[in-house]
Amino acid sequence: MKNMAGILKKIILLTAGPALLLFFAGCGIAEETLDQTMEKIPFFSGQSTGDGADASGQEPVLGTITRITTVTGVEEKIVCEAGDEVTLHAAIDPANGAREVQLQLFDREANDYRTILTETTADADTAEVTFTLPRENQTMAVTKWRIFVPKQEDTDAGVQDVTVITRNIASPPMISPIYSIYSMDEGEIIFGKDYDTETPMASTTKIMTSILAMEGGILDRESVLSEAAIAVDRQNLPCSAGESYRNADLFHALLICSSNTSAVALAESMDGSEQAFAERMNERARKMGLEHTHFVNAHGLDAEGHYTTARELSEMTAEAWQHDLFREVIKEQEYTFTSTNSDTAVTVETTDTMLKDGDPNFHGGKTGTTAKAGYVFSGIYEYNGKFYVTVNIGAGSDYYRWVDQKQLIEYIKKYGG
Repeated sequence: MKNMAGILKKIILLTAGPALLLFFAGCGIAEETLDQTMEKIPFFSGQSTGDGADASGQEPVLGTITRITTVTGVEEKIVCEAGDEVTLHAAIDPANGAREVQLQLFDREANDYRTILTETTADADTAEVTFTLPRENQTMAVTKWRIFVPKQEDTDAGVQDVTVITRNIASPPMISPIYSIYSMDEGEIIFGKDYDTETPMASTTKIMTSILAMEGGILDRESVLSEAAIAVDRQNLPCSAGESYRNADLFHALLICSSNTSAVALAESMDGSEQAFAERMNERARKMGLEHTHFVNAHGLDAEGHYTTARELSEMTAEAWQHDLFREVIKEQEYTFTSTNSDTAVTVETTDTMLKDGDPNFHGGKTGTTAKAGYVFSGIYEYNGKFYVTVNIGAGSDYYRWVDQKQLIEYIKKYGG
């Protein structure tokens, strides 16, 4: 066994046969070259590898096999309310020698983990440790923890990451009866009230309409406005039945000025009727796992059986945000387009007042207003490289809609992380 390279070559010949050497030959690699290459590898040559092998001419020593440490029994994500006691139970294997176990918290400023608590396991093959998270360290909506077991002489270190989401750390004054902040990065609500209550959604419905229009490949078509499309509009667009418009232009009007005419026209372009399109909307909602959302129209005017929740509206908005076109259009404050079969020119202006504030971290969103839904908004805010969906439903006026949105944004800045 003095020539490990030779042994390996014999193993190759026995297991792969001459075909493998023919492959090497086809690549221009001679047997001698293969031997020389293997001889240069410390494991095969007998040179020191730092793990017990030596170059004394004796048989190489294959170093001590390192045991793997496992940390199990801990949930990777824990969602709690502010004030809840959060306890982590972890099984450490191996625990022989009464091993030290550390509870560590990620420090954003240091960009590293620091040890908060330390426990020692029982001296056993497997042992459990328990940590209760100090409440003074739960001051942000999202905190990153880990259970860390340092390396021993013959055993690797072990680690298990844990994300803790703490909802409602503070209680800023809100007017809307339903509101929420949804972290896109975590896929969870980090702040809110009654966000799982079914409620009318008004024109935020058009977020789902836009998703289907973007996915359906209809934006390069043209649509002739039907009587139904004209009849449902409340935006007073200077359009008439029989006029033709590019769907891409109608898509802009859908999201910028919340055109109901555009919603119906796009629905008819895709499925022939608004009713058939609403069925498609419900099918898409089911695929997204939205169990408390149901559509009966494409625009969001109040109707029996037309509802969502703040949580699911957030998830719809996050889904739409995956499309570059949606990101682009919801930030536009004004857009002009013309009919393709008449001289009609249309200029639409945004219903999103907050775009005028010029905050570069505010990426726009979708308004909605009906008698039953009240004043609604679902928007996108970015902070420290993370994205959030801010939703409020049921504000009593346009003014309070934006007051509540600004409260949600301030919460993100203080506690979002």
